[in-house]
Amino acid sequence: TFEILQRNMLDHASRVTLLNKAVADTSAERPLYAHRGTNNPSRLFFSSLFDTRAHADETIDVECVRFQDLIDAHSPSVLKVDAEGAERFIRDIADFKTLRLLVVEWDWTHSRPRSDWEETERHLQEHGFRIRVKGHMPSFDETGNAILTDSKGKKRGKTGMIFVATRKLR
Repeated sequence: TFEILQRNMLDHASRVTLLNKAVADTSAERPLYAHRGTNNPSRLFFSSLFDTRAHADETIDVECVRFQDLIDAHSPSVLKVDAEGAERFIRDIADFKTLRLLVVEWDWTHSRPRSDWEETERHLQEHGFRIRVKGHMPSFDETGNAILTDSKGKKRGKTGMIFVATRKLR
């Protein structure tokens, strides 16, 4: 999938930095769980560092990087995140530097507790970001976990939501 991304970004190469790494809470190698049915290395859709979704028996070792390390090294103004559960590590960022816009898919499959979302939202707000959720939040059960299935246990609708976080830099 990284090769496909590289081809798609050819027109914007001077303004975009592509890194073939997974976002995590540490800068170390970790196993990537390939989603069952997409475990061909050229098609790793829905793969994750978390084993919370049906996955293939074998994992793929991937190099990881922390959000803070990315910001420190590249000073982005915009960050687009689709990290299949690792978006929760946004709350580990201590200094957002020049970052003014985040576009993030929050994956409820891997981050089901409402408290994970609320802590991330609060962290961004404390750093001056305004949050806008596109679409809708899921329903939650009595323990605070997102309800992703219907009464018969079938997956219900989308398991992710998009949010945009913006702030004005001084």
